[in-house]
Amino acid sequence: MKKGCGCCLGLFLFFPILLLICISNIDISETTTDFSPITEQEKVAYQVYNFVLEHKGSKEFACAWIGNMEHESGLDPTAIQSHLTFNSAWAYDPSCNGYAFGLAQWDGGRRVNLLNFAKGQAKDWKTTEVQLIYAWEHDGSDSQLLRNMSTATDLSQLTIDLLMNWERAGT
Repeated sequence: MKKGCGCCLGLFLFFPILLLICISNIDISETTTDFSPITEQEKVAYQVYNFVLEHKGSKEFACAWIGNMEHESGLDPTAIQSHLTFNSAWAYDPSCNGYAFGLAQWDGGRRVNLLNFAKGQAKDWKTTEVQLIYAWEHDGSDSQLLRNMSTATDLSQLTIDLLMNWERAGT
């Protein structure tokens, strides 16, 4: 994952808290249709949120994970670091770093594993669904780490744990 400046940590901690406040005011029971995401970013955030809840994770974890992804990719599953275009030679080279992909900006071997997972499923790596399933079930020990964190409810601690242990931002 890419490294950032210390000032980004404040934004990284603030976004999930703001998101939690917004989401906690929305009744998302099975019978509600009160919230309809409009922007692509809202659609991705809502998809991540629902994915986590469907997998028995907490709202707080969902918000922390969304905040991490928002910081990494702007919640754009098609994002390639530094707005570069797709280059197959770089993309499939696990030693090529600084060429991160997707919501979580997977890099190096994790990027290659994401691409191979999508190819093996005959699906596009650029979809939110593929990336969520990859992260949750196919990202080696990092998938287990996510699932272990997913039921926690301390938003501040989850935000830090994702930053330090899953993203490994180096900040």
